Amino acid sequence: MDGAVREVLEETGLVVNEITYKGLDEFCDPEQGLRYMVFNYLATSFEGQLLQDPPEGELLWVPMKRVFELPMQDWFAERFPRFFQKALLSGA
Repeated sequence: MDGAVREVLEETGLVVNEITYKGLDEFCDPEQGLRYMVFNYLATSFEGQLLQDPPEGELLWVPMKRVFELPMQDWFAERFPRFFQKALLSGA
């Protein structure tokens, strides 16, 4: 989990205090010989301020009821509600 905490700090400026592992997604692209692994975590407590000029693009807080108004990959939109359930996320 140290890697996830470090990534959040580098990409957002926030220090995560509480983080829970929620599962793993794998995506393969046989034509290019690539395999992607996405480790899923839920952070429920943090400190700090969002970076003003983050490396990954603009950061903003969005009310939960407006999350699905934002552009996102279909696979993530399907999984997003399950981040807030007690069980681990199941396979991709």
